[in-house]
Amino acid sequence: MFYKIEDKSLVKNYIQGDNKSFEILLNRHKSKVFGYIMSKVKNKDIADDIFQEVWFKAIKNIKKFKGGSFISWLFRI
Repeated sequence: MFYKIEDKSLVKNYIQGDNKSFEILLNRHKSKVFGYIMSKVKNKDIADDIFQEVWFKAIKNIKKFKGGSFISWLFRI
């Protein structure tokens, strides 16, 4: 049976030093994040820049994530 680790657990693991957990979060949510950005800016180069900035902010602010929907939190930062 496939076990899917919850985002909250991945965040906790990443904060404790497990970089693989952040990679899982990134891979899990990258298409939604990039798709949303593209729907707003309609330019791949600009979307790429914004996409990177979103994930840099996520790394910087990840200790502020308290649970709930990670993707919703990501869109708010």
